Amino acid sequence: MTAPYFRLARRPGWRVSDAPGVDVADGEVRLAAAPPVGEEERFATEGDLVTLALDSGLPGCVWHRVVLTGEVPLGCQVEVRTLTTDADLTEAEVALLGDRWVTAGLVGELDGAWDALVNGPSGRYLRLRLTLRGDGMLTPALRDAEVHFPRRTSLARLPAVFSSGDSGFLDRFLALTDTVRASVTDLLESMPAQLNPRAADAGDHRDFLAWLGGWVGMGDVDALPVGRQRRLIAAAPDLYRRRGTPDGVARHAALWLGRRTAVLEHYKLRRWAVTNGARLGDASVLFGPDVVRRLKIGEFSAIGEFALVGVPSPRTDPFRVFAHAFTLFVYATDGDDAETLAAAARRIVAAVSPAHCTATVCVVTATATVGVRARVGLDAVVAGPPPPGRVGDPVGLAVAADPRSRGKSSIGIDARVGTRALIGEGTKP
Repeated sequence: MTAPYFRLARRPGWRVSDAPGVDVADGEVRLAAAPPVGEEERFATEGDLVTLALDSGLPGCVWHRVVLTGEVPLGCQVEVRTLTTDADLTEAEVALLGDRWVTAGLVGELDGAWDALVNGPSGRYLRLRLTLRGDGMLTPALRDAEVHFPRRTSLARLPAVFSSGDSGFLDRFLALTDTVRASVTDLLESMPAQLNPRAADAGDHRDFLAWLGGWVGMGDVDALPVGRQRRLIAAAPDLYRRRGTPDGVARHAALWLGRRTAVLEHYKLRRWAVTNGARLGDASVLFGPDVVRRLKIGEFSAIGEFALVGVPSPRTDPFRVFAHAFTLFVYATDGDDAETLAAAARRIVAAVSPAHCTATVCVVTATATVGVRARVGLDAVVAGPPPPGRVGDPVGLAVAADPRSRGKSSIGIDARVGTRALIGEGTKP
C-alpha cells in the first residue's frame, strides 16, 4: 500500500508573499526575473521558498522523503532543507529556529525526478525550504514536490533484534534499497491498469496508451483525442470479430471519427424480381442492358455511351456492379469541415473494408435536396433532435389551433403534450 504524502503543485501550500527571488507561475517554481543586460534575459542568482506547516496528524511522525520533479541546468543548484516540530509554530517562532533546519540534499544537474530522505528529527509538522541558485543566465524550474510520510521500511519484516536499540542507520539504509525495489514492484503492480485502455497512462511523459494501441494493431491512434483513443482501443476485440462486415466498418469509422455513421450496401437499392413474390412497379425492378451499357448495335453504339466488358454473360452484370459496392454515410455536426471529414473517413474505409469492395463516402449535413439528397435517414437530415426543455419553457414550434391563442405555449402550463392542438396563453379549452 502506498504511504500518504503531500503533493505541492501549482501553488497550494507554498508561501509566496515572502519568498524573495522566487517566482511561482504557470505551475513552476523558478528564480525571479532580473533587469536584462542588453538583449539577454536575466534571473536572480538566489531565492528561497518555504512551505506552510504540513500536518501529518501523527505525533512524533518520522517523515520519509522529499521528491522533486523539474529541470536544473548545469551550473544551477537546488538545496532542500526541512524543519520538523511537534507544535504548530508561528512565523516569528520559526524565524528563531534558524539553526534547526536540516539539509536533505543538494540537487545539481537534473532533468526529471529526484528524491532524498528527510534526515531531521521526528515531529508532527514539517516545513520544506527550497533554495534555488543560478548564474543569472539560467534558472532551475521545479514543477512538482512531494513529501512522503511516515517512514515505513522493510525493517518491520526483520526479526525484532534488528530494530532494538538505535536502529536509525539501518532504517535509513533499508529505505534506500526499498525505494529501488519499489520502483520495480510499483511498475509490476500497475501493469493490470496499464493493460486496461480505460486506465492506461496517456501523458507526454509516459504514453502507455499509444503503445497499447500499437499492440492491438492500432498504432496510429495517437493523433486522436485521448477519450476517443480509449474507446477505440477498448473496442478492438469486437472490431476484429466484425472486421469486413457492414456493421464492423460502420462502427470502426464511428469510433475513429467520433461521429454517427451508417453503411448502405448498393445491392439494396435494387428490388429484384422474385417468382410469385414480387409485383412490378412496387416490390421489384427489372434490370436491363443499362446496368453496364454493353456495346450493342442500335442501343449503346455511340461513342461515349457504351462500355467494353470482358465478362461474356450479361446476366451477371447486376451482381458485378452492385454486389461489392457500398456507401459510408458520416453525419457531420456543427463546425465540421466536410472535406476534412470525408478525407479522414476515406482513409478509415480503405483500411477496414474488404479488398474486393468499392466504397463511397458521403458526408451528411443538416440539409435535404430533392433529387440529390432526399433519402431521409440516410443522406438527408430534415431536422435534428429538439433542444432539451423544462417545465414552463416556451415551445417555439407549437401549433395553435385556437384562433384566439396568442404568443407561445408553455410545457406543463398551457400546452397539452401528445396532441396536435396547443391552447395559447390566457385561453381556456
